[in-house]
Amino acid sequence: MNMMSRRFSLLEPSGSIGTNGRYARMSADTIRDLGYDRVIDAMVFDSHYEAYIRDMATRFVADPGVIEYRLDVLEDLLGNEALETSMRELLPLFTRLEYYVNHPGKLESTPLQEAVWRLRELE
Repeated sequence: MNMMSRRFSLLEPSGSIGTNGRYARMSADTIRDLGYDRVIDAMVFDSHYEAYIRDMATRFVADPGVIEYRLDVLEDLLGNEALETSMRELLPLFTRLEYYVNHPGKLESTPLQEAVWRLRELE
């Protein structure tokens, strides 16, 4: 079997992809009472993804096996010093890329400015 064709997920163990709909949904009252709506608002960086982010942020896995798997993955990631170092090095690059994605004057640019902008993003 080709290594590229193997499928795995960091969110769900093999064989439970999709969790068969075993989710719990946070109620609107709970979201409001906890002030969680402000947390979700802070996660919405682009209104195009708002519905998706709100859906994902208020839906929780109710399958104990999947929860345990995710905790194991998190423990492995937190214990990997090389990965932590790599992520710390990448964060400034993500911040720079975010500037190019969210720059306020981008929409009013000419085609040439847009091309230069895209080249800077790729750089």
